[in-house]
Amino acid sequence: MAGNVVFPGSGRAMAPGYEVKLEKGVGGGIAVFEAEHAPGSPGPPRHTHISYDEAFYVLTGTMSFDIDGDHVDCPAGSFVWIPHGAAHAFHNPTTSPASVLVVVTAEAITLVEEFLALATDGPPDIAVARELLARYDTVLS
Repeated sequence: MAGNVVFPGSGRAMAPGYEVKLEKGVGGGIAVFEAEHAPGSPGPPRHTHISYDEAFYVLTGTMSFDIDGDHVDCPAGSFVWIPHGAAHAFHNPTTSPASVLVVVTAEAITLVEEFLALATDGPPDIAVARELLARYDTVLS
């Protein structure tokens, strides 16, 4: 088969609550992962990808997105497109879990994975985070 099928629970675990569905190099120019967000989880700091695009499909719960200063709460079934160059942040503002399916420019999945590794014990040191983001053409906003 020329395509790619990933059954529930059979993707690569990127971090607790993060499962890769389509790897960089397999999906051409895109990578896909599913991410769970605990109730009230803060999400990443406001940032801008200079070269990478992202899209989010809210599978369960509600996620809050801030895109170039516009704030919107997105319930399950919402689709959010964030083109490169747009300053953005997202988090789960509720007391219930939320999950999203994330489609990114393929190279961005490595950035996500490395950032998650920095944040395993809470928010990473800001200087270390800035250095990591800079390597992936991303800046804190």
